[in-house]
Amino acid sequence: MKFGFRTPSLKRRVSARISPKRIIRHSFGLKAPKGFGIFTNPKKAIYNKVYRKTTFGMGDFRRKTTFGMGDFRRKTGTDIDMLGGVFVFLILVSIVFGVVINFALALVVFVLGGVCLTLVLVDGKSEKTDQELINEIIPSFIEDFAEASPEIIRKLEREIKKVYGNIPEMEIVSAFHVSKGVSKIKRISTLASRWQTANCDEHGQGLANARARKISHFDDAFKYLVKIYLKRLHELITIEANKANRTACQRKTIKAKINAWQRLNDFLDNIVRSFSNTGYTLPGLEHSIAKTRIFIDEQKQSLLNS
Repeated sequence: MKFGFRTPSLKRRVSARISPKRIIRHSFGLKAPKGFGIFTNPKKAIYNKVYRKTTFGMGDFRRKTTFGMGDFRRKTGTDIDMLGGVFVFLILVSIVFGVVINFALALVVFVLGGVCLTLVLVDGKSEKTDQELINEIIPSFIEDFAEASPEIIRKLEREIKKVYGNIPEMEIVSAFHVSKGVSKIKRISTLASRWQTANCDEHGQGLANARARKISHFDDAFKYLVKIYLKRLHELITIEANKANRTACQRKTIKAKINAWQRLNDFLDNIVRSFSNTGYTLPGLEHSIAKTRIFIDEQKQSLLNS
């Protein structure tokens, strides 16, 4: 690991900025939002994070000036480093023109080329790049949500809000934040409360407001989160069903065995009551409850016929 000043290299700077891979990623909006490198390439992201902390270069002095480069990048969607690479390329072309043809012509090429390319980059990418990145936020959360830790989810939420402000997509990001850790919930009341908060938290953000605002990728995010809650609900029902089965096997009388299965029925009533009190419907809940009640009735009937 390197420490201290990063030795400038014109060759590496130019190569990095005119590489076909970089141009394709930027031109077609394939670049992930800032902070998502931990998902796309965790090893590289961690290395770069440490490297940036232990070293410094000429670019760090430039970023510390009050020129407002960050604001320029966010408002226009233009990468300042890409512009720097373009001007380096223009300088090299101008040098060739100056040596081979004429110095005055080289100066004209440099000035006109710089102005034209800057206008093309700024005008052509204005707002477009930001919007493309914003549109990638929800699909990225859906793709990497299972592997991401709660700390990463919170960090990404802060980064997105810091860069793009209170955009509509923050409604869904808030729901993802709340829903992290659902797989470890052990009480039905807690699961129902978490579903209520995912739909509308203390700040009024959540799935309910996102549906009203017709946010892009809402349906995909909603189906994904519903799947998470239903999966945990099925796991809790299965745990209670196994308890009821063990209890029924331990009881000697038919009545005691039926009572064991009836307690599972009471558990289902508690589920319906808890989620009804939230005021927000969990799609698929009624179907799951109905299937479990049919199973309970079959077990009771089997005991009565035995």
